[in-house]
Amino acid sequence: MKNEIKRSVRNNFFLFYLGIGLLFILLGYILLITIDKVSNVTFSDLSLSVYTVFSQFGPLRYTALIIPLISSDYKDKNIVFYKETGNNSVKYFLKKVGIVLLISIITSFLVSSIICIPYSELEMLLPYFLKLEAVLLSFGILNLIIIFIFKKFTKSFFINLFLWIIGIVLAGTSDKLSFLAHFDASMKNYEIFEKIVDKKILNPYTLVLEDYLFVFIILVISVIISYIFRKRWWKNGI
Repeated sequence: MKNEIKRSVRNNFFLFYLGIGLLFILLGYILLITIDKVSNVTFSDLSLSVYTVFSQFGPLRYTALIIPLISSDYKDKNIVFYKETGNNSVKYFLKKVGIVLLISIITSFLVSSIICIPYSELEMLLPYFLKLEAVLLSFGILNLIIIFIFKKFTKSFFINLFLWIIGIVLAGTSDKLSFLAHFDASMKNYEIFEKIVDKKILNPYTLVLEDYLFVFIILVISVIISYIFRKRWWKNGI
């Protein structure tokens, strides 16, 4: 894992990931004053606007950054090295998830601090951080399992894009399909989060538990897939 972290630092993955998060704060603010014409930006305004940017622009921006974590290994034939050093397909996949988890925690905490501390909303720091982290981690896991299977950057990018769009469309047709766009701002999940930010719901952690159950299910399914496709993982890398 230490080598994975060093590689991510050397190729500026951490820097770009964090940079996108900071740009999303700026974009959220700009959208408020230009599109929504908000003259006095409150904590509720900014926090919800930034969350919306992460949930709606994140899948597009972060996908292009996360896919190379695996596609570059396939391209450079590094899978042979991983296998010779005792890694199987599941362990390899979990290491990549670990990298995304690490930088997403740092990014989520920094973004949450920048939004909450200036407004003295320290009681919202942890709930907002956990919410943002769930969003980033869910996208990251999905991005990784897609490239794990399909190998090529371009193919994986457009598959991710297609699944994101079709998920939103299908989720909009029925509440039973809302899990296909769990974190999107058009879903009931967002409406509940909005009430938490506006302090109309005093206990935010029921929603947090629901979010992380969703993330856990995605992770379990992805790990199972990484095991099932272990031969493909080896074939993709040689």
